[in-house]
Amino acid sequence: MDNVVYRLWLKYAASNSQAKKLIDKYKTAENVYKQTDYEDCPFLPEKSIKKLSDKSLDRAEQILERCRELGIEVLAPESDKYPSMLKTLLSPPCVLFAKGNIPDWESILTIGVVGTRRASVYGREITEKLSSDIAKSGAVIVSGFAEGVDTIAATCAVNQDTPTIAVLGCGVDIVYPARNKKLYDKVLEKGLFISEHEPGTPPVYFNFPVRNEIIVALSKCVLVTEAPMKSGAMITAKMALGKKKPVFTVPGQINRKTSDGTNFLIKKGARTVLSSDDILSEFQIYTLSEEKASSPEPETDPILISLDDGDLNMDELCQKTKLSAGELNSRCFMLELSSKIQKLPGGFYHKK
Repeated sequence: MDNVVYRLWLKYAASNSQAKKLIDKYKTAENVYKQTDYEDCPFLPEKSIKKLSDKSLDRAEQILERCRELGIEVLAPESDKYPSMLKTLLSPPCVLFAKGNIPDWESILTIGVVGTRRASVYGREITEKLSSDIAKSGAVIVSGFAEGVDTIAATCAVNQDTPTIAVLGCGVDIVYPARNKKLYDKVLEKGLFISEHEPGTPPVYFNFPVRNEIIVALSKCVLVTEAPMKSGAMITAKMALGKKKPVFTVPGQINRKTSDGTNFLIKKGARTVLSSDDILSEFQIYTLSEEKASSPEPETDPILISLDDGDLNMDELCQKTKLSAGELNSRCFMLELSSKIQKLPGGFYHKK
């Protein structure tokens, strides 16, 4: 019988950490299944021993059949398709459910992109720019496919015709949020959805911390574009820092709650991002800078065009650019960060 069936049985009989210890001891999931006595496993509580004593494979076989019907692959750590970077975890997922195109994990550059579900105009603009550049470089964006920053990042990857990987806190057959149905279908053309949870599992809050851990494990580095202090994105960033992975963070306006987390990370030593090159150069990718140097684009930013005529204050810029005060404030802040404009005394802006 396929080892995946025994892996599925083990998934529901023991926790990931217990399953790892059992496999280390008995070598295969089938051997664990065939054991009749687990008294020499002091790490197992009575509750787990009782579950392991139930040798019915009905649930495992039903799940496997359901996955076949839905075109979902069940990946065990023994499979070459199982992400190699997850095998080094102390508690690797006992199995993964995958829908889409499974990549050669050793040959791709994966960059996690996370952030708030309630992105500001500034956060959306920053995420779109950085994610588009990352995807254009050929790197694979890993996200949680949630609303806000995650959705923007996945959309940018699809728009650049680049595969993207979404790690879900529900079954891979469930579109969450529901409004992402078109994006879900687009991602499937070249990308991949993966989850620890069997088909049909709804998105519940306690599934997401484990999902965040998988995002970190799959990613060579993590980019946080905008996040409040209390958020899943901050949990993900802290996990990455704990695993000594590079964390890149975009500075935000100090009067915005959605920037409190990113600014805190910078204060604690995360790497500041002003352009995608700050991330890509970490992996010796400079194509975006080279393209920019060889074929400079004409100036299209309405703020910079307006400032060609001289220094202007916020009211004058609003009149010239026709942008709302909120959007104009966010864009000016971003242009200041990239050293394209300078704020002068009296509230005037100067083009450098």
